[in-house]
Amino acid sequence: MSSNTMSSNTMSPKNNTKSTRKSGHCEVCCFCFMLLFFLGLIVGSIAAFVVWIVALVNGKNLVITEKCPDNQLWEWLLVWGLVTFVLVGGNTKKNKDEENNDCLSSGCKICCNMIIVICSIVLCWWGNEQLENDNNCIERNYNNTVFYDTAIVFWWFHFIALCITVGILGLLILGLVMYLVLVNCKCGRNLMDQIYSKNSKNHSEDDLIADIISVDAKNEGKSDLLEV
Repeated sequence: MSSNTMSSNTMSPKNNTKSTRKSGHCEVCCFCFMLLFFLGLIVGSIAAFVVWIVALVNGKNLVITEKCPDNQLWEWLLVWGLVTFVLVGGNTKKNKDEENNDCLSSGCKICCNMIIVICSIVLCWWGNEQLENDNNCIERNYNNTVFYDTAIVFWWFHFIALCITVGILGLLILGLVMYLVLVNCKCGRNLMDQIYSKNSKNHSEDDLIADIISVDAKNEGKSDLLEV
C-alpha cells in the first residue's frame, strides 16, 4: 500500500474526532444560550408582572382623578397588563390537541394575529393620548411616582415592539406583492424561468463533478489494492 493512502487513513480518524468535538461544543453552547434566554425571559416576565401590580396599587392610592379628572392612564395600564400577560401566557402554553385541517388553522392564526396587531395599535394610541392629555397633566403632577415611571416605560416598550412587528409584517407583505407581480407579469415569469434554468444547470454540473470525483476515488482504491 502506498504512503499517501496510509497517511490519509491515519489522518482521517483525527479529523473525525476534531469535527465531532467541534460539533459537540457548538451544541453545548447553543443549549446554554437557549437555556439562559428562556430563564431570562421567565425572570423578566415575573419581574414585569410584579412591577405592574405595584404600579397599579400606587396609582390607585394617588387618586389621579383629583388633579387630572379626565385622565385614564390607570385604566390603560390595567388593560395593557391584562392583554400583554394573557397573550404571553397563551403563546407559551402548548397545544396538545392536534387539528386535522391545517389550512383552516393557519387561516385562523393569521386572522387572530392581524386582530392582535390592530388592537395593539389602538392600545398604543390610547396610551399616548392619556400621557398627553390636558397638556401632560399626569407628567406635571405625578412625575416622580412609581405609577408614572412604570406607565411610561411600558408604553415605550409597547411602542418599540409594535414598530418592529409592523416593520416585519410590512416587509413580508411587500415581498408577497412583488412575488405576485413577478408571477402574473410576463417579464417576471421569463426572469424566474431564466433563474430556475441557471440553478438547475449549476446543480447538474455539481452532480456531474461529484460523480467524477467518486469514480476517481474508487479507481484509486482499486489501484492501491493492486499495488499491494
